[in-house]
Amino acid sequence: MSEPLHRSLRKLSFLRRQFLTLGVAAFTACLHSTGMAQTQQSEVKADALEQFRQSWNDESWEPPTGRLSLYMRPLNDTGWLERMRTLSALVSAGKRHTPALVAALHSDANSDANSDSIPVRALAAQTLGYLGDESARATLAVAVEHDPAAIVRLYAADSLGMLGGKDSHELLQRLEANEQNRDTKRHLRYAIERDGVAVNRDVIERLQAWHKSPRTSAEVGNQAPDFELTSLTGQTVRLSQYRGKQAVVLVFVYGDT
Repeated sequence: MSEPLHRSLRKLSFLRRQFLTLGVAAFTACLHSTGMAQTQQSEVKADALEQFRQSWNDESWEPPTGRLSLYMRPLNDTGWLERMRTLSALVSAGKRHTPALVAALHSDANSDANSDSIPVRALAAQTLGYLGDESARATLAVAVEHDPAAIVRLYAADSLGMLGGKDSHELLQRLEANEQNRDTKRHLRYAIERDGVAVNRDVIERLQAWHKSPRTSAEVGNQAPDFELTSLTGQTVRLSQYRGKQAVVLVFVYGDT
């Protein structure tokens, strides 16, 4: 791979990480619009991870490979929507739920890698990056170094980078050198390459407001839904611009969001 192409793909991966977790916040908006008391909202948000634990089931389908995966979901799977609802609701709720997320991430950090709490720990690790709460840094550092599940280490690495600053820079560099999982190793590099830049506030607001945008799904054999993205140069590009002209390859850094 040429160096310019490598740099472009790396930048694309960085931007994709910024926008790939745009979630559904309809439930949060509903709570505010109905004037529900803040204490009631807090109780509902605190239960979000447990509701996610109940709904996310990796044993309910058999992929073509015959192997279950924490990364890829089948075409008819709707679990991703529940995951995005939970992520969006927790991010909308803000830092007051950092302790619950930290507890969820820390609770089973020494359990077997096949523990059923892996999806919960991974979601908790991911959410903490968007909250920007420095009090979560120590727990994220423990998770990125010691959690037995590669996907949890991956999200913890991302979130350490998203917190900004360089307090975790040395740790991330050391772990990158020793990490055996290919995907986690890449995300350790992504976190390092953020160079202390925290997640942009605009990304958080997009995550909170994603439910306001229409959604549609591609279907095999049919024309793909049109959409637009912002290029590295700031230009708005629509998929329809390439129709009939050239092949378009979409690379998704995450497969479960």
